[in-house]
Amino acid sequence: MTYEVILTEAATQQLSKMEKIVSKQIADKLENIMSIDRGKMIILVIEVGHRSNIYKKY
Repeated sequence: MTYEVILTEAATQQLSKMEKIVSKQIADKLENIMSIDRGKMIILVIEVGHRSNIYKKY
């Protein structure tokens, strides 16, 4: 299966401001999401942050 992870510029900036271990954990989780057997999966990362802050926005 092929997949592509797309980060918006805002998400990239937020990720770069986080501690290295946290950004590594996020990258690992994105790779673990890949569970579709066929086709191509595109993951668009709009914003990165603590879930309590992100859930309030969306």
